[in-house]
Amino acid sequence: MKSFIAVLTMIAVSLALTSTSFAAEKGAKKAAPPHLTGIVEKCADCCIKIKDAKTGEVKTFMNNDQTKVATADKKVAAFSDVKPGDKVTVYYAEEGGKCVTKRIAPPPAPKKKQ
Repeated sequence: MKSFIAVLTMIAVSLALTSTSFAAEKGAKKAAPPHLTGIVEKCADCCIKIKDAKTGEVKTFMNNDQTKVATADKKVAAFSDVKPGDKVTVYYAEEGGKCVTKRIAPPPAPKKKQ
């Protein structure tokens, strides 16, 4: 009888721990991809230079044929639509020690304070 109760207790504990870990995974947010918001200094088919809005530092990002450009209404655009002086957000990935542009888009709208 004692071994039966011990087995039931172990089953109950393992079920409780399993459901807790599933709840933690479900509530976890995805980390935002690396990105930089700033003013376009220079834009060409090969690269884009952005002046960081926070630090003033100019950073160069390499474009490739997978780089996507979007407008404020989330329509597809071309590199030629991005002009110096535009405020944009560049989403990128570090590849081989270089920042490779994944997506260029207008900066997200500021969150409303409640």
